[in-house]
Amino acid sequence: MTDVAVLGAGYWGQKLIRAMREVVGVGRMFCVDPRPELRQELERRFGAVHVLDREDDLIDDPRVKAVVIATPASSHYALAKRWIMAGKHVLVEKPIALDVGAARELTTLAEHMGVGLLPGHTYHFNGAEEYLRSFVRSGELGDPLWLQSERANLGRFRQDVSVLWDLGPHDATILVDLLDPEIETCQSTGSPTNQGSLETCCVTMRTDRQVGVAWTLSWRSPEKVRRIALVGTRHTVLWDDLEGAWPLRIYRTEFHQESPSTGHAEVVARVTGVSLPAVDHGEPLLKECQHFVDVVNGFTQPVLGARHILNVTAVLARAEAALRPA
Repeated sequence: MTDVAVLGAGYWGQKLIRAMREVVGVGRMFCVDPRPELRQELERRFGAVHVLDREDDLIDDPRVKAVVIATPASSHYALAKRWIMAGKHVLVEKPIALDVGAARELTTLAEHMGVGLLPGHTYHFNGAEEYLRSFVRSGELGDPLWLQSERANLGRFRQDVSVLWDLGPHDATILVDLLDPEIETCQSTGSPTNQGSLETCCVTMRTDRQVGVAWTLSWRSPEKVRRIALVGTRHTVLWDDLEGAWPLRIYRTEFHQESPSTGHAEVVARVTGVSLPAVDHGEPLLKECQHFVDVVNGFTQPVLGARHILNVTAVLARAEAALRPA
């Protein structure tokens, strides 16, 4: 059994506390948050969780082998570094760091200390993404041509990071998991909030295999959208993460060359079949937390290692750099 500390008891921190209480292999649980107004709520919701306002005593406790960091994004790097240096296994909510250099330092340090460092990339544990990874690797998609995603909602305007670093890690994770690309070109544009943080962002990229990629990210949309289209030479997959039981629709497409009355040859695409595959509906966050605890207890190795962490961070950093004028 592993004692676990969760740093940060905000919106996502409380979800992580709940998930950690449900997985197998967790002993005592601690939560660290300096806000006194949260203490009563946490004790009411999670009676068996020890709530503290400082982390100093926990970091030196040899029984606490693991920490989950769910504090504001700008603090992730410093906190992760401190706990890794103390010999603890670390799960960091996305983004793990705000630049590639910091992410590389953390992965190198974790390897040196012999501890697990896992990013909070929950989409890797999403049943639809798991199915889609297998579908792409099997060759059923054909050659990838285009990946387009739209991720938008109204609310939760962050002060410490832009919408690119808030929502973008989801789409960067999916991009890396499905295509493992090198980004050749990238263009980004966006609009800021009154406080100056980017609230809407559009990113277009082209990979080394000439796959086009387009993201739309926004905190401003009145409609919640979690939609992805992956186009290949054999199939096109539409993934609506809000669809519930059947999030994936796979369209078989065929292309024909026709010569209409104008005499000019035209290529016409037709859908020749649609399937709705069954996917695993296990909760991604619960699966992520169970995997982390299994890593801590020595039952498995991290499925998302240093290469994944660095590639996801590099994609986001490239998109951010494209926002700045040359």
